[in-house]
Formats: sequence, structure tokens, C-alpha cells
Amino acid sequence: IARGLGVEENGRFVGLFSLSQLLLVLCSFGLETSLNKFIPQLSQEKNNEKATYILRRALVIRGLAFFGVAVIFYLVVLFVSVPFSGQNTGILLWVLLFTGVRSIFPLFAMVLTAQLRTALTARINLVIRIIELAGILLLIQYQFTVQNIFILFLCTSVLHVTAYATLSRINFLGGVEAVDMKPIMTFGGIYWMNTIVDFILGRQGDVLFLTHLLPDSSQGGLYDVAYSIAQLASMAMTIGLAGITFATFARLAVSDINAMDRFYGFSIRKISLLTVPLYAFLIFNAAPVLTVLYSHQYVGAVSLVQGILLFRTASRLFGGPENGEYLLSRGRVGTLVTVGIISATLNFFLNLMLIPKLGAMGSVIASGCGN
Repeated sequence: IARGLGVEENGRFVGLFSLSQLLLVLCSFGLETSLNKFIPQLSQEKNNEKATYILRRALVIRGLAFFGVAVIFYLVVLFVSVPFSGQNTGILLWVLLFTGVRSIFPLFAMVLTAQLRTALTARINLVIRIIELAGILLLIQYQFTVQNIFILFLCTSVLHVTAYATLSRINFLGGVEAVDMKPIMTFGGIYWMNTIVDFILGRQGDVLFLTHLLPDSSQGGLYDVAYSIAQLASMAMTIGLAGITFATFARLAVSDINAMDRFYGFSIRKISLLTVPLYAFLIFNAAPVLTVLYSHQYVGAVSLVQGILLFRTASRLFGGPENGEYLLSRGRVGTLVTVGIISATLNFFLNLMLIPKLGAMGSVIASGCGN
């Protein structure tokens, strides 16, 4: 997408995609994390029936939450002058439709992950991503526009939901056993604050700042590409652990605290060994990697890649997401949210101060300090 659109249009695309992610965060209510914590801790008696009950309730809550967020979003666009309107008005409906469908399938995926049935989620996700890639390559040959990309993503998201609902139908259409939803909703509601914090501290929040604080959307495009390179170093080595470590922490939290502590130390050492060497390689070889993957038009992102990876290397000295997963499994969601709010507030104000002066590098410094 970045190569096909070019720096300026890619900045416009990632700005709208970040807007979509913001809407997803606002309607999430922390349900994915809550499912990943509580489903592994269900008693073995009628386990599948309880998971089905929880999933159905979660889908209803997600649907109502998104409807409320969508109505508010529409009213804001209709009556308030906002930075992302104007040339993007015709695309916003497609962005909204894509976001609505996109909000559904993570709930199916998280139930399977909490049950450690990752082979099925891997197959579904891989097939959908291959279809998306084929669609992007086809669009590049014909009409490669920001609007058409969102239409493609809407179609593949519908297919994604259909695949999950069909292939994991035992979790959706099976018998049910009532479960008290109050603890799940309370935990998710509190963690929801941390989800908003993660958005502000992460890639999408920074891109949203860059594309809407600066008149030139190219800075957002450069930052998004730089962040993607940084993600290559971490996700390429650890993506198979997504959700699994938290589900393991949650199981150990109710069975063996000492084993949980040992697993925490093991996780930090293993993930650091997997990622830090690749961080170092990319810090010294950012230019050729950027040129090969994204072409010479993105060479301006070299210093951004180096800055992001230097901050990430420093952050690994204190662990990483394992810290949050450990606290959540012990039920200390309030501690996590408090720390996150402080970090996000710092990031927010640093973005406002530094982006007008330093452009994308201001975002690198702001999010790096916050994290």
C-alpha cells in the first residue's frame, strides 16, 4: 500500500485507518482482554457452554457499543468542523462500515486463543490476509485509491467474520450455561481505559496526531512506515506468542503463583533474546531495509526507524508487555491503568509540543518517552 500510494496519499490512508482504530478502541470496552482472562479460568464443568454464553453476550455488547460510537461520530462529522473531513467526506462511510464489521471477529478469535485453539485462528487469519494481499495487488494494476482500499478491507472483513462464525460455530451456536457477566464487564470496563492509553501511546495515536496537526500528511506516511519496520523486529520474532502468554499467565494465576513468577522471568529473557539483536541490526541497517521494502521515496524515515528502535531497546531493559499481562493476571488492573494514564498524558502533551516543531521525529520522542 505504501509503495503504491506514495508518501502523500499513504499519509492520508494511514490517517483514516488510525481514525478507524480510534473508533474500534472507543467501542471495545476491553472485551477481548477480559475474555482472554476469564475463559481460561472457567471451571471444567460445562466449559464450552459457558464460553458460548460469554461470547454471545460479548457480541451483543460490542454491537450496541459500536452503534452508539457510530452515531456520535456521524453527528460530529455532520455538525462540527473536524480535520479529517473535507476531501475525505466521501470515504468516511466506507471507513465506518469497515470498522463496524472489523469490530466483530476479534471476539471470536480471542475465545479460540483463550482456549489455546490457535491453529484454527492461524489458518483463518492467514487465508484472509492472502486474499487481501491479492486484492491489493489487483487494485494496483487498475484503480488504486484510498477509497477502493477501504472497500476491499470491508469485503475481506465480512469474509473474516463469516469464516470465524462458521468454523468456530461450536463457540457460537452450541448450548449455553449461564455465567455471571458482572466480573467480566467490570474488568473489561476498567481495562478499557488502558486500551485508550495504548492507543495514545502507540502507532495509531501518533499517526492521528501527525496527520491532523500538520497540513502535510506525508509526515504521517513516513512515521507509519518507520513504525512498520520497528514492528518487523518484534512481531516477526514473537507474533506466535500473541495472546498465548496472557492466557498462560491467567491459568497459572489461579493454580501456581510460583510457577507464574518463573514463567514471567522466562518470558522476559526469551523475548529479549529474540528481539534485541534484530533491533540492533535494523538500527545500523535502516536505510537499505527501507529502500528494499518501501523504495527510495521513503528514505526520509531512516532517522525515525533508528529513534523508535533505540527507545524500544531501552524499554526492554524493564521488560515489555509481559509486565502488563502479569499485573492483569493478578487482578491489578487499577495499577496498570494508573501507570498507563500517566504515560499517555506525557505522550499527549509532548506530541502537541514537539510535532509542530519536529514533525514525525516529535512523535518518536513523545511516544518513546511515554512508553
